[in-house]
Amino acid sequence: MRPRFPLPAAVLAAAVPALLLVACSEDQADLGSATSCEELVDASAEVTRGVLADVAGLTMADLQAQDTEDPFASLRAPYAGFAERAQELGCGDAELTRLACESYDDVVDAAVGEVAEAFLEDYYAACD
Repeated sequence: MRPRFPLPAAVLAAAVPALLLVACSEDQADLGSATSCEELVDASAEVTRGVLADVAGLTMADLQAQDTEDPFASLRAPYAGFAERAQELGCGDAELTRLACESYDDVVDAAVGEVAEAFLEDYYAACD
């Protein structure tokens, strides 16, 4: 399966770039209104909190039933503007990764269930 969690090369290039079943326009606006790399990562952490709350209790089978080709597509959707905003702000992958690893600890600690764990694989790989 493809990387799930947007950490700088996808945040982690569109990814702590690109999460869930519904992408809230309010969350999108938060990413777009960031004026620094730190604010962008903080905004993405808030989006991630919401996504993880929404997937708590879901199984991989639940997610795959929604989209067999790319089960995590709906989870990445709220991060659609992340990479573009990161580029506008001049945020590099290494900086975004460092910031995400520093600010996502409490977010990941609250992750519950197999979907949340799978979604955060990139975070765990980059930050452990």
